Amino acid sequence: MTFHDSNISTPTALLAITTEELAELLRVSIRHIQRQESAGKIGPKPVRFGKSKRYVLDGPNGIRAWLAAGAPDRREWEARQRMQGGAT
Repeated sequence: MTFHDSNISTPTALLAITTEELAELLRVSIRHIQRQESAGKIGPKPVRFGKSKRYVLDGPNGIRAWLAAGAPDRREWEARQRMQGGAT
């Protein structure tokens, strides 16, 4: 599946995106996403479905909320979520 920016304009278009789609959304390489994930730099933890990994796009714990918050590292993101009463 190829990710296109037009897909994210409709809130119901995608609930979760792959690492590849996240890389395309952020305009970085897949390897960069993998390194950032390993280093705890991407705030929202991915959700696992078997061996597949997906990132929630919308909602209070989603990628969009994380980006709107200034893309803090995972430790900071989770601390903010706890302060706001959100689940991590």
